[in-house]
Amino acid sequence: MNILNNISKIDIEKKMNLCLINLKKKISKFNINFLDTNIISNLVIDYYGKKTFLYKLSNIFIEKKNCFRICLFDKNIKNIVKKSILSLKLNLNINEDKNDILIYISPMTGEKRLYLIKLLKKEFELSKVSIRNVRKYFKIKFKSFIKNNKDKINEFNLLLQKLTDLYIEKLNILFKNKKKSILNI
Repeated sequence: MNILNNISKIDIEKKMNLCLINLKKKISKFNINFLDTNIISNLVIDYYGKKTFLYKLSNIFIEKKNCFRICLFDKNIKNIVKKSILSLKLNLNINEDKNDILIYISPMTGEKRLYLIKLLKKEFELSKVSIRNVRKYFKIKFKSFIKNNKDKINEFNLLLQKLTDLYIEKLNILFKNKKKSILNI
């Protein structure tokens, strides 16, 4: 259904789906009930003024039952990496072993689960805002093309609202499933 030459339902869905995909990437770090190097490998580090992923600056592997080892290629950035890991606010225990960084993951406690759910809820609320911003963007874009035809504007607003409701419902389902997985482990 082509609503206007420059705006289509597909364009709107692509933007809203991007919000959903970004959220899935962000919440992948909440899988800390088991060891997964994705928790920290996609962390962005300021490497001499250039933003670089941690996995490009190091080898990251699981060393023990509850421990990651980060072997940095450049030992001079150890403190920057440690600060970036602490900025994740996942309450990870960080130690050093010669030139490497060791990250210990403590067992999930009730308090830690509640903390993770709090962080998770914050990410979901930000994603809902992103979807609403997509709606606002297309609403303004459409109104700039059609100024006097209230029927078309109302029809378009109805479509926007249906898509917004659909994607927010997808977010809610994702939130419920993720929350359930955190609480049940």
